[in-house]
Amino acid sequence: MSTKVAPEILPVPAEDDVKQRPVNVPISVVPTALPTTAVATDEKANLSLTEDRAKLRLIEHVHQQSCYKMNAAIESSVSNVAPSMSYDVELTTFFETRDVSNVVVPYPAGAPLDNTEPVPDIWVIHVPPSCPVFKSGEHEVPVPHTDLVCDCTVCRASGKVDCETCSGAGNVKCVGCKGSANMTCASCKGHKTIAKEETNQAGAKVKKQVNCDVCHATGKVKCGHPGCQQGRLDCNTCQHTGKVECSTCTGHGKMKQSKKLTVKWLTVHDSGVVVPTRGAGKARGPPDADLSKAQGDSIVDVTKETVTTEADCEGASHMHADVLSQVKTFLKRHTPEPNGKILQQKLLVRTIPVYTITYLWHKRPRLFWVYGKEQRVFENSYPQTCSCSLM
Repeated sequence: MSTKVAPEILPVPAEDDVKQRPVNVPISVVPTALPTTAVATDEKANLSLTEDRAKLRLIEHVHQQSCYKMNAAIESSVSNVAPSMSYDVELTTFFETRDVSNVVVPYPAGAPLDNTEPVPDIWVIHVPPSCPVFKSGEHEVPVPHTDLVCDCTVCRASGKVDCETCSGAGNVKCVGCKGSANMTCASCKGHKTIAKEETNQAGAKVKKQVNCDVCHATGKVKCGHPGCQQGRLDCNTCQHTGKVECSTCTGHGKMKQSKKLTVKWLTVHDSGVVVPTRGAGKARGPPDADLSKAQGDSIVDVTKETVTTEADCEGASHMHADVLSQVKTFLKRHTPEPNGKILQQKLLVRTIPVYTITYLWHKRPRLFWVYGKEQRVFENSYPQTCSCSLM
C-alpha cells in the first residue's frame, strides 16, 4: 500500500497586513520561470487567450517581479478577456539628392578645356549609389563641358601680389637699429660723455667727464648691422621686389571655373503604433515602444520604387482606417525635395494582438494586458507591491 504525500505548503503574507494569519498556498501553484521559446512556439496561445491562460500569464509575470506579492495574482478571478488588434507601421525611404556648385582652380596657359559640347542635365549624368540601399553616402563628380577660363581676381591676372612681410615695400626695419639708422654708442652708452682719469696740480689722480670721441658727444653712432641702409634691410621673402607669387592662381594669372555635381543618398525612417481601440477616457494599455517590439504578423511587406496606399495596401482588406491614415501621413512626410527623388521605399505593417483582461481582487476590478504573439504582460496597477527602494 502506497502512502499519498500532501503537497508542501508555502506561507504567503496577506495583502496589506503582515500580522494577519498567513494564507496557505500550495507551492505547486507558484510557477517557475518558463522558457521564452516555450511561450513563443505555443500556436494555440497565439490564436486565442482564455481566462485561465490570462491568469497564468499574470501569475508568471508577478512571480518574476522582485517586489510583488503573489496573493493578488493567485486569488484573483479573471472576469473578462477582450481581444483587440494593434498595428505597427514602418515606412523607410531611400532618397537621392543632386546639387551643383562652382569649382575654381588655377589654369596654366595652354591646358586643355572641356567646353565644346552642350552641358547635360544633372539627372542625365550617371552616378550609381556609392552605398547599399537604405544606407547613407555621398559622391562628387564633375559636370561635363562646363570649363570656363577667367582672370584671377586676387592678383588681377598679374600672377603676383604684394609681399605680406614688407607690405610691398621690398624692405623691412633693421633689427639692429629698429629703423632709426643709428645705434646707442657703445663707448658712452648714450650718455655723450665718458669718465677720464687725470692728475691735478697736487699730483692726485682724479676722474673727469669729457665728451665722447666715438660719437662726438651725440650718444649715437651709425648702425653697423650688416645690410642696413638708412635703417632698412632688404626683404628676404620677396628678394627686395615687393611682390610674391599669387597663391590663388599659383602665378598663372588665370583660373578655370567649372561645375561640380554632389550626389547624396540618405534614408528616412518613420514608425508608429496605431491602436484603434485606444480612445479618450480609456486605459492606454502597453506603451507604443513596447508594442513595436512585440511579435506579430505582417499584413503588408512591400519594397518598390514608390509605395502607394491604394495599391500596396489593397490586399490588407481588414486593415483599419486609422492605419491607412497613418500610412498616408508617412508617405506625405517622405515627399522628395525639388532637388531630389525617391529611389526605393519599404512599407511594413504588422498586426499585434492585444488582450485587455479585467480581473477582480477584493471585489475591485483591475486591468492588465497581454500582447504580442509571445504573450507579454503589461500592468501598471497591481495591488500588491512593496514600498522598498534599492540602495
